[in-house]
Amino acid sequence: MRSRWTGLLAAALVFPLAACAGVPDSGGPVTVRAAPPVGGGQDEPDVRVQPPGPVPESGPVQVVRGFLNAAVSSDDRHGVARSFLGPEARRTWSDDGPVRVFRLASVTPTAADSVRVRGRTVGVVGEDGAFTPADGPLDLVLRLRWNGSTWQLVTPPAGVYLQDVYFSQVYIPYSVYFVAAGTRRVVPDLRYLDRSLGNAEPSELVRLLLGGPSSWVAPGVRTAFPRGTRLRGNVVRDRDVLTVDLTAEAEFASPEDRAMLSAQLVWTLREFEVTGVRVEVEGRRFEAPGAGEVQDLGRWARLNPAVPARDLPAYQVRSGAVRVAVPGPRSPMPPGAPFGGAQARSGTLGAAVSLDGSALALVKAGAGGGQRLYVGPSTGQLPVRYAATRFGRPSWGPRNSAVLVVADSARLLLVPQTGPVRTVDAPALRPYLARGARIGAIRLAPDGVRLALVVGSGAGAELLTGILRADGPRLPSLVSLRSVAAGVEDLTDVGWSRERELVTVGRERGGELLPWELSADGATRSSSPRSGLPAGRLGQLAATPVDRVLLGADGATYQRYFNSWGAPLAEGVVGAEPFYPG
Repeated sequence: MRSRWTGLLAAALVFPLAACAGVPDSGGPVTVRAAPPVGGGQDEPDVRVQPPGPVPESGPVQVVRGFLNAAVSSDDRHGVARSFLGPEARRTWSDDGPVRVFRLASVTPTAADSVRVRGRTVGVVGEDGAFTPADGPLDLVLRLRWNGSTWQLVTPPAGVYLQDVYFSQVYIPYSVYFVAAGTRRVVPDLRYLDRSLGNAEPSELVRLLLGGPSSWVAPGVRTAFPRGTRLRGNVVRDRDVLTVDLTAEAEFASPEDRAMLSAQLVWTLREFEVTGVRVEVEGRRFEAPGAGEVQDLGRWARLNPAVPARDLPAYQVRSGAVRVAVPGPRSPMPPGAPFGGAQARSGTLGAAVSLDGSALALVKAGAGGGQRLYVGPSTGQLPVRYAATRFGRPSWGPRNSAVLVVADSARLLLVPQTGPVRTVDAPALRPYLARGARIGAIRLAPDGVRLALVVGSGAGAELLTGILRADGPRLPSLVSLRSVAAGVEDLTDVGWSRERELVTVGRERGGELLPWELSADGATRSSSPRSGLPAGRLGQLAATPVDRVLLGADGATYQRYFNSWGAPLAEGVVGAEPFYPG
């Protein structure tokens, strides 16, 4: 099933340049819906964008605007965009390679035959479909020539430049899945497919999967496909089953990897509204331990830690005690009931419950000053595992063996229930710390590989995502850090609201403090209205990857319902520090 799509900057369906002087109001890009061919794999019409071509007697500025608008259509190798070019440029201009996504600020003449384009770079969509955020100034000077009847571009920018407000008109987000290093867990790797692919989307997605992980997630994952494995032909749909035929290299996979590559395929293709996936090698059935001829979507569900999150209860720290805020569907404990052993009943400053509910991490004041971190079974005696001046809110990964926590706003620690505490090596954080920024909120994704964290405060706050490498005997490390919320400041907290999306609280410069939802790579973001929330500061966030979001404000806890926030969740539930397991 196609994921819910949030438009970039909440404006992706608007084409603001269509009514510029010299371009008719009716000439903007038009969205049309084409019915899929009989027997095709699409369950919903193909959404296509048809931009207008050159308008006679348009001036240089209008021609450049038209060329930029035309990037929304990749048909015929961006044929509409080429129609704005002069003969030589039309022959030599290439739309191959990465697509540069930018936020347009102005298009102005610099001379009778040249136009300046200014804006900010947002990021780049690579040939592997992965988006890499890149915040920086954009300044292009483009030259045109009058051919006797119209102006034509003769020095177009190299490659495709796509305006951010058109991003969702061009791309559909999907996930390809890889295996967390040293585990049997799958990790999503976000990719974007051009809408013009239509029924070819499943085939292209499998090819991207076989091409390996993106550079961002690669340090923390592996693939179970043997080197050189390719797709034979295309993915074939027979009613509700997709058949994937692989080349002979797949036969070299070990029994363990046969199961994992099957899981990678099933998880990758489950978004296409199918009931199962048939895996073949050179036209013959691919044998995988525990898998039938058709692998149903639930066969590998347990390998994705985000799946059990559907029924998780929510907790809070109130008056120094860990309490149930919202019971799970099968929980016998009412709202406000205490959770954990005797140590969780008083003096608690912060807490985290493991995904399975069996382990607990507590932050308490130390007898001689500072704070103490207690980690252990949720119903037993918790030993002191570490002491520091101050701890942040701990975060559990998919296992109950260790919790990640920030000590003294400057160090990341991996604290197990037993065994040595390990400092996470994070060289990419050192420049932030050197200029006085401090590590704020951290949240591990349920897979335990992807990490989101807030660094700095006020106008200098940044939301970063990175890859945690913590499996095996080597020193745990945080790598592949990138900033994903450029332009949003005053960030305070973060959570995983969907498997590949984050929720945070912040404001655009001069704007109101609002909840925001954004993709983990920063390609898309949208703000949520404050409807139902009290005025003033917004507090602690809690989220699960099945789109349940809680927010503390003015001494109470609120839940997000579509585009509004509900009153406190249950009678008697007060306190503004909610958290879900994890």
